[in-house]
Amino acid sequence: PRKPSQQQELPRVCVARRPPSLWLPALYRVALRLASLWRRIVSLAPVAKLLCAPAAEDESSQPAPFQDEYVEPARSIPVSDTCDVLVVGGGPAGLSAAVAAARAGASTMLIERHGCFGGCITAVGMETLGWYRYEGVVECETGIGMEMERMAARMGGTVKWPFNSSECLDADYFKIVADHLVSDAGVKPLLHTIVVEAIHEGGALAGVIVENKSGRSAVRAKRVIDCTGDADVAYLAGARCTKRDRR
Repeated sequence: PRKPSQQQELPRVCVARRPPSLWLPALYRVALRLASLWRRIVSLAPVAKLLCAPAAEDESSQPAPFQDEYVEPARSIPVSDTCDVLVVGGGPAGLSAAVAAARAGASTMLIERHGCFGGCITAVGMETLGWYRYEGVVECETGIGMEMERMAARMGGTVKWPFNSSECLDADYFKIVADHLVSDAGVKPLLHTIVVEAIHEGGALAGVIVENKSGRSAVRAKRVIDCTGDADVAYLAGARCTKRDRR
């Protein structure tokens, strides 16, 4: 046994230290990897916030409610045509006005919202222009209305009206009669077209804005005749209109 007074010698361990030239490059590579990992975490932070955040209660994040009005942006539209007389509405009144203007020497254009002229005759099926011809009525034997009826009779598109001297017009055949009247008079037709606004220049009506399959355009005219049957152009031009209660 050893004596208590004797000190026990512990074994000595020698650690060999690596020079900086060996461990600095490894430390640099670790730092680069940590920096790259941090950049990835930062780039994914907005996505993680969007996925994990609860539904926002802020009204600004909600879609805008439906508005009662929409402000249409200003834009330039082409002028599709120019004429002396523009007739809107291709019924019996519009046909008469357009044919009369063209025969008087004015460059005339006739706009109709349907695909044919004739109005209440072709689109509605009212088969006579002479419903007023009864006993005691004095009428003129000339005029475009009489010309329409006689042309239809010559082309075989009428049947004798049993109650008076007028002819009962065939609604479909009168489309051909109306086309002949328009083409023979030199009226420029524009079908499938709706007037949506009036053009004012110097306090006067200078044309209309129309819409059709070609888009939105303007038609300039020295005179505009409203034969729509509903005073559409007059209303758009600012004329005073009265709307009665349906009751």
